[in-house]
Amino acid sequence: RPQFKDPRVRQALCLLYDFEWINKNLFQGKFTRTRSYFQNTELEAKGIPQDKELEILDEYRTQLPEILFTQEFNPPRTTGNGNIRPQIRKALGLFKEAGYVLEDGKLVDGTTKAPLEMEILIIDPYHQRVFMPLIANMQKLGIEAKIRIIDSAQYQNRMNNFDFDMTNPSPNITFSPGNEQRDQWGSRQADMKGSQNYAGLKNPVADALIQKIIDAPDRESLVAASRAFDRVLQWQYASIPLFHNTYYWVAYKNRFGRPSTMPKVGLPFISTWWIDPVKDKKLYKEHDQKFRAEGA
Repeated sequence: RPQFKDPRVRQALCLLYDFEWINKNLFQGKFTRTRSYFQNTELEAKGIPQDKELEILDEYRTQLPEILFTQEFNPPRTTGNGNIRPQIRKALGLFKEAGYVLEDGKLVDGTTKAPLEMEILIIDPYHQRVFMPLIANMQKLGIEAKIRIIDSAQYQNRMNNFDFDMTNPSPNITFSPGNEQRDQWGSRQADMKGSQNYAGLKNPVADALIQKIIDAPDRESLVAASRAFDRVLQWQYASIPLFHNTYYWVAYKNRFGRPSTMPKVGLPFISTWWIDPVKDKKLYKEHDQKFRAEGA
């Protein structure tokens, strides 16, 4: 959509998402801010570019923002008290640089006088509480923003046709990225209805790095190319980073045996548990004694 083409607009919107307040007031501080498209893996871009990753990025230095080479990307932080005046002030400055001005309390295009408008499209009413604080902060700057909830059939149709301003799909994450990155971020897929390039990203450096990921001859090359690619995506501000849980919460009875070595991520490890006959017997003996006592 035209209103998102300027990266300064996208960066400004990131400033308006008050994760610290949302995490504190809605989730009891249980969540962690997401900062990477390969979060919590060895593919995540951290620090500043080093070694082989730096060699890869140096090929495209003239096409990349200099800050990418000198500063680690992190989403903006707030105090969590709901007052984000410093972020709003910086966001307003970015909007002005992008050509928007405040007139009668509305943020409008300085040339056409068209108001800056955006709608967040969601399918699950639960997500309203996650985005309402963002909507409120947008409105403080004079942005005409709202949330629209639709059913699953409409949502799928609109996603297939890129008929939305903002939405919150989750990209597919893998420890061994490859062709699927092209579908999610490739320039050709940006205009291909039904693809997963929901951001409409058209970036020649991203395209080149996706090809390096696909052509990587070994794990070291794949990791370096993925980190470089992650870093380029981070500084594109193609999305507003949300949050994730660093734990899986599972309730279970103490009747299972488990392998000594567990997978690093994912819930499928439950399928490797087995009923331990000793634990099982002990558990049900305890239950039996408890029920007998309560019956007595």
